[in-house]
Amino acid sequence: MRRRQALYLSPAAETMLGYPLREILRRPRLLVRTVHEEDRARVHAARKSAASGGYDETYRVVRPDGTIRWVRDHAFPVRDACGAVYRIAGIAEDITERKLAEERLLHLAHYDVLTDLPNRVLFYDRLRQAILQARRNEWIVGVMLIDVDRFKNVNDTLGRAVCARLLQQVSARLKAAVRAGDTVGRLGGDEFAIVLSNLASARDGNLVAQKVMASFHDPFRPGAGAEIYVTASIGITLFPDDSTDQDTLIQNADAAMYQAKDAGRNSYRFYTPEMNARASRLLSMESSLRRALERREFLLHYQPKVSVATGGIVGLEALLRWRHPEHGLVPPGDFMPVLEETGLITQIGEWVLGMVCAQLRQWQHEGIDPVAVAINLSARQFADRDLGAVIQRTLEAHDIAPRLVEFEITESSLMTNTEDSTRVLEFLANLGVGLSIDDFGTGYSSLGYLKRFALDALKIDRSFVRDITESADDATITRAVISMAHSLGLKVIAEGVETAAQLAFLAEHGCDEFQGYYFSRPLPAAECGERLPRRRSGDPGRPRPRPRRPRRSPERAAAGCARVPG
Repeated sequence: MRRRQALYLSPAAETMLGYPLREILRRPRLLVRTVHEEDRARVHAARKSAASGGYDETYRVVRPDGTIRWVRDHAFPVRDACGAVYRIAGIAEDITERKLAEERLLHLAHYDVLTDLPNRVLFYDRLRQAILQARRNEWIVGVMLIDVDRFKNVNDTLGRAVCARLLQQVSARLKAAVRAGDTVGRLGGDEFAIVLSNLASARDGNLVAQKVMASFHDPFRPGAGAEIYVTASIGITLFPDDSTDQDTLIQNADAAMYQAKDAGRNSYRFYTPEMNARASRLLSMESSLRRALERREFLLHYQPKVSVATGGIVGLEALLRWRHPEHGLVPPGDFMPVLEETGLITQIGEWVLGMVCAQLRQWQHEGIDPVAVAINLSARQFADRDLGAVIQRTLEAHDIAPRLVEFEITESSLMTNTEDSTRVLEFLANLGVGLSIDDFGTGYSSLGYLKRFALDALKIDRSFVRDITESADDATITRAVISMAHSLGLKVIAEGVETAAQLAFLAEHGCDEFQGYYFSRPLPAAECGERLPRRRSGDPGRPRPRPRRPRRSPERAAAGCARVPG
């Protein structure tokens, strides 16, 4: 036993260790020298105690070519008839593939597959470790949550493959913007997070946020010739000033991030206690909104559209209202952004369309000659691939002539993906519904692109109408919009008319229609119906005209009209 002589090795040892069997048997020390230097002391100690009870060790061996293999070495003593140990026997198994598989599984469990950043599990663990260390050393720790602005629009426009590469490039820039000791993680989707350890002061967090913002200045190039400009909204909270609890810090950073989004995106905000109160209100509102539809708390008001030439009602705009059981009527500006952000706007939008059609049918039964009702389409609704089919199905279900329904779409919704927008608008125009641009002048503010789309009208935003008689700039812009829109065959509607002077200006320069408090506020359906003209006795109602053909430029007419799949 003192000689430690290797008596037998199986042929598999040659493959595992990379040395010929003859050399291993001739040089017994090779069995020790092949063990990885970081594992050697542990393996040597185990082998020394083999005679007393054996051992079971997992370690690495380094082959002559420098490659590393993992080995599980299980040895036990062999005794003679008297019980004395006279030999050590063992089995060494190459477990490299198993070990690599375990490491891959461990990596997958803690790292994001797409970006190779720490995932939510590992990020929370890193944050916990940073907090423990900060408590011992009285350090400041910063937590940042970063959300890529309008990422869904990019995804809907360019597809998942391009957006995957975009996220990979975003992660690379975030890692380059922080120190080596900080942790950048991906929590999911387009949401990233950073642990800033050992900050000297809140000012350091401010500097990092500015550096992160600067990293988004240059365009991203995710392939396929695409050049994308995106921005980020960032929320920041500090340990121990804001909280000493890990989950609360994340919650605080999230509240600050949404405050940055509400401020117009492409900005950062530090957490303040007031943000949690606001977040609680928003959460409560979201919960209430999810139940509002089934509880029949939504209703529609209708604001008349009036002919500038005749002063008669020529249309209506349906406006969503929410009557909360405790707070009464909630201002639309408070709940509409929540509907949009949560995606509830799509479901509510279908409800609005159904209610408008039902109301039109009711007015017809009451002998009222209904006028066209305009419905606002949000960006989410307009991007919904089922939009055309839903509209067509609803009109048919209520037996409503398409000419009696119009849709108002914002400029930004149209310009998110002009090819898809063109296809959707042509489908709707062929269906026979009216189409108009809402809030014109607040988005891309260019009439040049309007000739590409099948549109009937545009609405001048109330911000121009408000000062139309006092601001030379607003007056000039309004005159130009009216003139150019008419040259493209578009009807012009002015929003927010509140004075006789504003109406006189619009009439002088040829505006077609207006709406606003000068004529009427939005009205409940019953009150609105009283203002609509009634059919004469025996008059069965106007015949339904054939659906209008979409207004198209010569180029679009030559290309033909693509149908939107349902």
